[in-house]
Amino acid sequence: FTCFTTPSDTSETCPIGNNICYEKRWSGHGMQIEKGCVASCPSFESHYKFLLCCRIENCNQ
Repeated sequence: FTCFTTPSDTSETCPIGNNICYEKRWSGHGMQIEKGCVASCPSFESHYKFLLCCRIENCNQ
C-alpha cells in the first residue's frame, strides 16, 4: 500500500497495518500541509482547515 508523504511529497510504501492515506492542512506561517500513512484517521482539530482520510493507494496526492 502506498501514500504520498511529506516532506518529500512522493509516493512511498507504508508500514504494514498503515493502510489509510491522510492529508491535513492548517495555517501557521503560511499554509502547512502534512501527508502520510496511518492505521486510523487522525482526529480533526479546530485549527485544521482540511483533513482527508482515504483507503485508495496514493489518494492523498
